[in-house]
Amino acid sequence: MRTIILFLFTIAFTMLAKAQSKSVTEQEVPATVKAEFSKAHPSAFEVNWKQLNTEYIVEYSHTTTTSYAVYTNEGKLVESRDKITTFAMPSPAYDYIKEKYSSVPLKEYFRITDATGLITYGAKVKNEEVIFDKKGVYVKTIEFVL
Repeated sequence: MRTIILFLFTIAFTMLAKAQSKSVTEQEVPATVKAEFSKAHPSAFEVNWKQLNTEYIVEYSHTTTTSYAVYTNEGKLVESRDKITTFAMPSPAYDYIKEKYSSVPLKEYFRITDATGLITYGAKVKNEEVIFDKKGVYVKTIEFVL
């Protein structure tokens, strides 16, 4: 019985470790990824890299906004995210969050643009992200990984 519990614990820990992003140095990021990011965001500063499986997540600042971009290891953009205020959220999305998560003290809001230009919105509440379409209609809730 003890062996089975240890085995299950090991599997659970391994799965959790694989799902977490890890910080990486700029030198560990493939040159194609860095080149694509630099070309798209030449004025970025306070740049920090993470790796999640085979994708690279870059957190950076520009003007007064914190943003994120996700790239494949070949340098293709998966999505970009800009932190926004509640005023930039579509009203139905804000109302949904206010109603469903009123007791959660800290919420972060994002404008998400995928590689095709499709815009959605996200709200980070606890360890989840609630996704809305561009009109603010609820789409889904997922585990937050950024």
